[in-house]
Amino acid sequence: MQGKILTFIQKCISDEGKPPTHDEIRREFGLKSTSGVRQHLKLIQKKGYIELCAGKSRGIRVLLPAVDDVVPSGVMEIPVVGRIAAGLPILAEEQLEQKIAVSEALFPKGVLFALRIRGNSMVKVGIADGDLAVIRQQARVEDGEIAAVRIGDEATLKRVYVGSGEIRLKAENDTFPDMVFANVSGADVHVLGRYVGLIRTLR
Repeated sequence: MQGKILTFIQKCISDEGKPPTHDEIRREFGLKSTSGVRQHLKLIQKKGYIELCAGKSRGIRVLLPAVDDVVPSGVMEIPVVGRIAAGLPILAEEQLEQKIAVSEALFPKGVLFALRIRGNSMVKVGIADGDLAVIRQQARVEDGEIAAVRIGDEATLKRVYVGSGEIRLKAENDTFPDMVFANVSGADVHVLGRYVGLIRTLR
């Protein structure tokens, strides 16, 4: 509901040059009273999307999103959960850096997260330093698929090949050797998920 109210406020400002009144919001969403509208607006304000100006009938000012709990319909948020190496593995700091809002149509369904690329070992498939690699969380991938792989406390992005008792991680850059790990059952090597796309900012 809050996401829909925020979208309605933004539409009113765009179409009419002014925010809606509390009563207009009440009628739009079939709410019983304006007190219910005020409760929703206070929650949206608390999340950093709007500022309420007391005493004004249209006292709603839209701000840049400060937190990511209100998501418009058709949009999903992909959490950025640390960094990943496309080269030598680096520490995968499992902490939320931010959330990226994208259209639901861009990526397949599933539990998605993004890791920021550092290095150039995957440049032959267009994955460059600074890109956000979008990963669908899953424990297994098919041979030859690109995946995020945890090695101990580190992580890397490579093509994955599983043989008899070993796992081979192959770069898409001829200057990088394969990474081979024997005794997979005893090694601390785990697939975090399959690479499903990237997000790149202009730079």
